[in-house]
Amino acid sequence: MSVNIQRSDAENAYLDAFAVAEDTLPDAAWLEPMRKAARDRFAETGLPHRRMEAWRWTDLRTILDQGFPPALSERQEGAGGVAQNSAFAALDRHIVTFVDGYFRADLSDFDGLAGEVETVLLGAGLADAPGWLKDRFGQAFPDAEDTLSALNTAFLTGGIAISVPAGTKVAKPIELVFAGTGTAPETLNTRCLIHVAKGADVTVLDSHTGAGAGSYVANNWTEVFVEDGGRAQHVKVQAEAPDAVHLANLHAVVGAEADFRAFCLHTGARAARNQIQVRLAGEGGHANIASAYMLSGRQHCDTALMVDHAVAKCTSNELFKCVMDDHARGIFQGKIIVRPDAQQTDGMQMTKGLLLSETAEFDAKPELEIFADDVRCTHGATSGELDEDSMFYLRSRGIPVDEAKSLLIGAFIGEAIEEVVGDEIRDGLTAFVAHMRDQAKESI
Repeated sequence: MSVNIQRSDAENAYLDAFAVAEDTLPDAAWLEPMRKAARDRFAETGLPHRRMEAWRWTDLRTILDQGFPPALSERQEGAGGVAQNSAFAALDRHIVTFVDGYFRADLSDFDGLAGEVETVLLGAGLADAPGWLKDRFGQAFPDAEDTLSALNTAFLTGGIAISVPAGTKVAKPIELVFAGTGTAPETLNTRCLIHVAKGADVTVLDSHTGAGAGSYVANNWTEVFVEDGGRAQHVKVQAEAPDAVHLANLHAVVGAEADFRAFCLHTGARAARNQIQVRLAGEGGHANIASAYMLSGRQHCDTALMVDHAVAKCTSNELFKCVMDDHARGIFQGKIIVRPDAQQTDGMQMTKGLLLSETAEFDAKPELEIFADDVRCTHGATSGELDEDSMFYLRSRGIPVDEAKSLLIGAFIGEAIEEVVGDEIRDGLTAFVAHMRDQAKESI
């Protein structure tokens, strides 16, 4: 008996694109087997939906309500000024810009990096990729790829790979700007691979912005490999266009005595799904993962986090602060796994939701899986309204209601921002949050 599978418009658009992608994507013989495997995986599984436990709150087959074929043609116009709109515009930093999935040299400024790190643009540079890139491409969590990762691999058009030599401390942050113009209902498939050798140190700023009001899908995948004694910080601001859909994977492997820090501020897109997987693979490794949501209207943001303590004597800390207004919905699914050999693990996870209206919603699912006995692990989740006593205190000192709310919201989110290393970066994020709150007040 044959079974007819009912495909959605979005799934059909991706399946149709497979037939023409080979003639338009950059040639890379070493990557073709991975592309084929990705195409086969997507053809078999399709888009995630709510009948899958990990996607119970985010039905992508419903969210992608039309065809969003992958962007397979390069455009050299639009998105001017995207760097100036960044939360990090005041910082002295290197800038690498991608518009609608493709590199834009005219909007980039990173020539000074040549003397510090090795970079490969993931377009034309894929054909002659160096060994360090080939060895690590898609290998952070090779058994955990889902259909979003498959689409990214199959239709990758732009991005960058960065390798920091042993002992090198990159003097300035590197900002990666990913802009969608919304001129067509497309999926923009971009990627970043960061390799930090022994004892090296780098900060990568990751800005996602919408230069237009159109509808598009941004599908971004970041892989980070931090070798023994290295330090890497990844700071992301997601401020996509109001009708965009943001899909992201962040996979990191952390070596012995290494430090990995990640922060993400979500303010844009009508729907966002952020998947984070971190493996502590060397003794004494540390991971610090923080995030903040600022959602309003009918925005939907879902983070699925997994921190894997694979070896002994590692520490991790996760803090998520989520603000929801109007009919917005915030979701956090967080899991800490402690493997049998991971004795003397210290892991902490906390998520807090702040509901500014009676129609806002916050869903949290914290989990611990512990297979060792000499550990210290905690997790918790809370949600509630603005503290009435704090509001009364501010109002009693003559502060208007809206300003008092903004101060309390800023303080609430500020706790997560404090996890970021670097005064100037924290100041940029704080100013951006204040700007977004001012915009929200003006729209009322």
